[in-house]
Amino acid sequence: MKKIYNKFLIFAIALTLVVSSCSEDYLDINISPNNPSPNQVIPLVIVPNVEIGIGFLVGQTIQLYTTNWMQHSSGTGTQTTPYDIYQLTNGDGDGAWNSIYAGFIPDLANAKSKARAQRDTINVGIIQVMEAYSYVIAADLFGDVPMSEANQFPAIKTPKYDPQQQVYTNALLTLDSAIFSMSRRNNGGSIGDLIYAGSAANWTRAANSIKLKIFMQLRQKDPATAIAGINALIAGNNFIATNAQNFQLVFSTTSRAQNPFYQYNHIGRPNDLAISPNIFGVMTANADPRIPAYFTTTGVNYVTYPNGLNQTVLPTFTNNRSRWGTYLSGTGGTLIGTGALSRAGASPTRFITASMVRFWIAEAALTLTGINAVAATEFTNAMTLNFAEVSTVSGLTLVSAPYITARNTAFTVAANSNVRLSVVMNEKWLTTVGTSYETYNDWRRTGLPLLPLAQNAVLSGIPFRFPYPQNELNTNNANVPLKNSTTDLSVKPWFMN
Repeated sequence: MKKIYNKFLIFAIALTLVVSSCSEDYLDINISPNNPSPNQVIPLVIVPNVEIGIGFLVGQTIQLYTTNWMQHSSGTGTQTTPYDIYQLTNGDGDGAWNSIYAGFIPDLANAKSKARAQRDTINVGIIQVMEAYSYVIAADLFGDVPMSEANQFPAIKTPKYDPQQQVYTNALLTLDSAIFSMSRRNNGGSIGDLIYAGSAANWTRAANSIKLKIFMQLRQKDPATAIAGINALIAGNNFIATNAQNFQLVFSTTSRAQNPFYQYNHIGRPNDLAISPNIFGVMTANADPRIPAYFTTTGVNYVTYPNGLNQTVLPTFTNNRSRWGTYLSGTGGTLIGTGALSRAGASPTRFITASMVRFWIAEAALTLTGINAVAATEFTNAMTLNFAEVSTVSGLTLVSAPYITARNTAFTVAANSNVRLSVVMNEKWLTTVGTSYETYNDWRRTGLPLLPLAQNAVLSGIPFRFPYPQNELNTNNANVPLKNSTTDLSVKPWFMN
């Protein structure tokens, strides 16, 4: 997937920040912020570039597949129609893989080396968090992936694939190291950081929240480790707790600096996606007040399109269809009668939010400890946080109390823990519309929500993994665990039962 963001713009911004920064934080060290060395400049340029890259990876490259598979959207155009019916080739794995292994990992290693040379412990910690997160994304999508031998070219030209479980374990260790790095005296400055502006406290919360995400991925296969890890995180109470602390990258309305999903859905390929009637139908049936924040109208009506139908019946609304609204696209745009927004794009790509954290804890309480009271409280907290965020980002005043009360009642009257889990996960499905990658993880881990097969599907079910990339088959074939994109998409990754 082509990156639309201008990386040279970020380079210029980073250099400007370096040159213009002269705060008291620098007065007790022997490094001049007004005359940065190449070692200083490299982390300050690479860090924001990788942050933007991860924003495009999660917010567009992965999103275009998972938004259709999780039936948030449906594919109605040349690029997305095959995704909608699970028709993938090994080439479909190239985009995400290359972003991580040819982009983020070597760039971060270079930046980390320079940051360590400058004793810039904040940037070291930030880089380690992004390294861990990058490897976790790779493991989530593909299963077994290179880690221990990755980024050692030319010494190792064909790296081995580490088991998915080991990648998660090593990522946890990297995150612990990151937290330690950021707790030490800092001799640099994370001026280039676009996510938390160099806040060690917020990056530490993000690191702990990624750890929580990993423990949830472990819970079915290694429940003892998951329980111990989750309990320790809850006791420490130092993960993302408010919407202001969300692990996300905020974009702007500036051309080529807009939210990547907005760029795709409203500018680059406005005819390639429609809103799936599955999510719209659930929200309509429950009188969900988020509908006007989530979806655009074509002037008056909401227009959806069934997943997979475009294989046999071309849409009659080539231009007229509901697209993603202000929550994913940003406020201030102008609604065109076709359902498109112009001059918007100032919305974030969300990696981990406070709402997601509370949903994870609710899931853990239901599946690992059986403490329904904790699950009920965290379920309410998760919904409350999400409604507050949707209201703030969309600029709409949402009356959420009746809806939250109704969902709490559904949870309370549920016949057993499986039904309660269904209530929680169905609601979480509605909150992660812009981060369908996490919905995909949830669905594979819990089987929820129950999603119908897309019409005209070429497989018997939604893919359980991304196909290993064609580039790896060409250059590292002996180490690639699965080689047939047609049959191997149904092979469950390690973390699934």
